[in-house]
Amino acid sequence: MQWRALALVFTLALPLAAAPLLSPRVTFTESFPGSQPVFFQIVVRRNGAVAYTTIEKPGQPKLHLRFTSTRLAGQVFALAHQLHDFASPQIESKKHVGAMGAKMLAYDDARHHFQQTFNFTTVRAAAELNHIFQGVSTASEDGLRLRREIRYDPLGVIQVLDQIGRDWEQNQISSGAPLAPILRHAATDPDLMHIARRRAARLLRSLTDERHR
Repeated sequence: MQWRALALVFTLALPLAAAPLLSPRVTFTESFPGSQPVFFQIVVRRNGAVAYTTIEKPGQPKLHLRFTSTRLAGQVFALAHQLHDFASPQIESKKHVGAMGAKMLAYDDARHHFQQTFNFTTVRAAAELNHIFQGVSTASEDGLRLRREIRYDPLGVIQVLDQIGRDWEQNQISSGAPLAPILRHAATDPDLMHIARRRAARLLRSLTDERHR
């Protein structure tokens, strides 16, 4: 039953993967029934355009977040090329470990398509890519929650901002790019409390300093 669920969520990614190829792209997906989100997909194009798609809980609709980060694209493509764009080596570890989420890495350009699936890896470049994408997912999920609270529950914004701060301090966020536009909006939104606007502005400065742009 679990593998049927995995097949379903991977199928959900197909329409995006079949979109017109505007520039080379790296795609990462993870399906992890029982976790939140249960599925997410990140598509990074060489030109810096990034698309995040998530299913937070079973039965819920897909949510989307788009942003731009040339820094993130540079990191992702450099690591992908170290792995020969996922043509080799084999990423999956031979170690026996528990289920850590079914993951997929794919590279596409006008002439090539390579992809590998894995549960756990000890290959350094692949492990680093996984870490980056997990951090992008954390930032994107935080951004989606903040966007939702701003729209539907302004009093809940401070709680989400606190969570973003904790995720940042604990190095759970690998890129501030998914959050920057939403924090920028929150920092100037007259409908939010002054303390929320100040906190959003402070987080924005932290996440978009020279090291994280």
